[in-house]
Amino acid sequence: MLVVGYPKSGNTWFCYLLAYCLNAEYDDLDDPGVHPQSDYERQYVKGGLAHKSWQEQTGLILKTHRKTVRPKGEPVVYLVRDGRDVLVSYFHYLQKFFPATFGRAVKGTIWSRLFRFGRPQHEFGGFLRCFAPKWADHVNYWLARNPDVLVRYEDLKKDPTCTLNTIFAGLGVEVAESVILEALDIFSFQKMSGRKEGAEDNKSFYRKGISGDWRNHFSAADLAYFDGKAARVMTELSYKEQ
Repeated sequence: MLVVGYPKSGNTWFCYLLAYCLNAEYDDLDDPGVHPQSDYERQYVKGGLAHKSWQEQTGLILKTHRKTVRPKGEPVVYLVRDGRDVLVSYFHYLQKFFPATFGRAVKGTIWSRLFRFGRPQHEFGGFLRCFAPKWADHVNYWLARNPDVLVRYEDLKKDPTCTLNTIFAGLGVEVAESVILEALDIFSFQKMSGRKEGAEDNKSFYRKGISGDWRNHFSAADLAYFDGKAARVMTELSYKEQ
């Protein structure tokens, strides 16, 4: 199974849930090596658990962010998240873990000259103008290829049991509710991060774990720019400002 999503859409958490529930091995196509690196996480996402395995039917749980060709005979699941929250999360992630990538992305924009003056709002403005079109392009690319299952991160957060059951029905598998509840407990934000949901740590891969944080970062100009690039796809995915 190919699980696709733009970076910082909840991809890792979602793949862990799938791997545990389906008792199938998880791996990352974009980053060869040992995955997950955490012993706590790895013990639950490499198959070999006591409950029923669906790996023969669904295949491995393979995460990717790339625009790639659909594998023959394997289902494709596309995970989408409100692009505004994606961009905020990705902004913090690249700044902390890949500063060189962040610098190259915004180099040459009209905002880049303001970075050295320590103005975070301008840093985000430049980042947004670089990555908003890329997010919209990624989502449009995969929607046009009709993935077997389309999942919204927000639905997974709001009603995870119902959402996972819907996903499994679309894949033609049946997972016991007790297994789903175990997965949600094992991979809860608190157990994964050591913090309550909403408690921010910019040094952590699991930074905040909530929806709607974009309101703390977007200026009116940022929102107008994003709408200009992504309004159609946001409407198609039923994202509306609350």
